[in-house]
Amino acid sequence: MMANGKWQMANGKLGSSVSSSSTRGTSSRSMAESAASESADLLKKLLPLVPPPRSSRKKTKPSNGTRLVLVTGMPQQSRIICERAFEFASRILKVGDGLYAHGPAGRLVAGQLMDCGTSVGANAEEAEKAQTKADFIAKLSISRKEARESSYWLRLAVKNDIVRAENVKWELNEARELLAMLRSAIRTARSSPDRGGY
Repeated sequence: MMANGKWQMANGKLGSSVSSSSTRGTSSRSMAESAASESADLLKKLLPLVPPPRSSRKKTKPSNGTRLVLVTGMPQQSRIICERAFEFASRILKVGDGLYAHGPAGRLVAGQLMDCGTSVGANAEEAEKAQTKADFIAKLSISRKEARESSYWLRLAVKNDIVRAENVKWELNEARELLAMLRSAIRTARSSPDRGGY
């Protein structure tokens, strides 16, 4: 009888121990789930505070207080202008060499034409590295002026039979196209809040 009573007491303690262990397991899971939920909530709050990836456009403020906007990398249109202006300059040099054989007038036109014809691309390249919007537009404006002057000297040479029109047809057409592209680039730059682009 007593042995039976001891067994019941032991069994009661064992049941109590199992119940307590089960309760602790449930409590641990609840705490883990609660911690995970709190971490997720904290992550949601912090995500909007993480700064976005840095873009290719960097804004700096020089010592004189004027804000500069530096655009790294040239837009595709600017690269096209520079490449075409470079090819134009190469062709103009060849035309100029041929004009020297046509007396004083030919030499005069050749010198002027080679100066302005090579300056179109040189200033377009400088514009790409401009540090301010004003400098950017100024360099493009010089390129535009030189393209217009190149067209003038080519037409003058044709008019005075220093060169045949068909021999400089490409150069005349390219001077006009470069002039149009540069005008468009300057308008875009002036209307842009940043340094602008081609």
